[in-house]
Amino acid sequence: GGLDSTVLLDVLSRLAERRVFHLRVAHVDHRVRAGSGEDALFVRELAAERGLGAHVAAVDAGSLPAYGSPEERLRVARQRLLRAEVERWKADWLAVGHHADDRAEWMLLRLLQGVTADGWVMEVARPPWVRPLFDVWRDEIRAYATMRGLEWREDSTNRDLAVPRNRI
Repeated sequence: GGLDSTVLLDVLSRLAERRVFHLRVAHVDHRVRAGSGEDALFVRELAAERGLGAHVAAVDAGSLPAYGSPEERLRVARQRLLRAEVERWKADWLAVGHHADDRAEWMLLRLLQGVTADGWVMEVARPPWVRPLFDVWRDEIRAYATMRGLEWREDSTNRDLAVPRNRI
């Protein structure tokens, strides 16, 4: 339901109309902030507008790993839920909205954490994950969304400067 995911859904649904591939929608509700249920509803409506159903999975706080930062723990839980959908659907790929800004952010975070250069890589595709917007900058994504008249949700936690990636 965020900008990146909404644009990704728009682009992929337009391609799927041409029967390039079969498309399904999945959303993970992390349940860490007020309004996350509204985000899930927004995604369902967004998918329905394109003639698609949306599977919404919610993170169970009891299933979070015991290690890592809160953001890392949620990322691991999200990946588990999405991998389960890939298996259930017998899908070849799971497209995510990571873009060029995310790649730069990842590299800077890894550098600041003291990770060697070989640990800086965020791959464009590694089954089942694929990042179709990987070479597109966030400003270009926003321009596309504006041109297409798309609406999206803003995640208030992205403004929390206590989270290192938000500071970057």
